[in-house]
Amino acid sequence: PDAILILAHAARSFASWTGVENVEKVADLDNVWFDFAAVCESPAILRIMQKAGTKRCMWASDYAVSNWTGKCVSLGSGFYWLYGPGMDRLGDVDALVPERWSVTVECMMAVRQACILAELSDDSVEDVFFNNADNLFHKICR
Repeated sequence: PDAILILAHAARSFASWTGVENVEKVADLDNVWFDFAAVCESPAILRIMQKAGTKRCMWASDYAVSNWTGKCVSLGSGFYWLYGPGMDRLGDVDALVPERWSVTVECMMAVRQACILAELSDDSVEDVFFNNADNLFHKICR
């Protein structure tokens, strides 16, 4: 009963539909938390925050994936990583990703966009980006 389950990558929502369609199955379980590491699109993040609330959600990084240049995108019924050498197949990489954003920045932008779309208060945004992870850490390490 004291177990805490963290569903990493927004419950593996690299393809947005997986989180959008399935989060309500576990959203009411108080011991289930969600991290948003390396998820680069906002729909699943938004849906998780709407269904589970913001107190069990947290932005996270995923070293070493977080250092890649690129992002993960939903594609058909799955997802595709656009990064490094694989981006060369798409043509002009500089036109595609002119500022060479890391996966971390893409993830942060997706979480930020979800927070804006959810019209979260500044306090709730601070919870998602810091306080929730800090509280969970202290809960686990007590």
